[in-house]
Amino acid sequence: LNDGSRIPWLGFGTGTALYKQDVSNLVRQAIEAGVSHLDGAQSYQNEDTLGQGIKLSGKPRSELFITTKL
Repeated sequence: LNDGSRIPWLGFGTGTALYKQDVSNLVRQAIEAGVSHLDGAQSYQNEDTLGQGIKLSGKPRSELFITTKL
């Protein structure tokens, strides 16, 4: 990135098999396991629970990379 930060090449995705599902606990578990790159999309219809999972993890937003698609 422009500031020298690097996005982890491995991310936890919330699409396909998780379409329209509550991913909050899966996201929390992924973060607790060391994942810091989360990938979602509006079309997956689970971005609200992705956010809940981040909140449940207690990890500061500043330590996470979140990517999405339009």
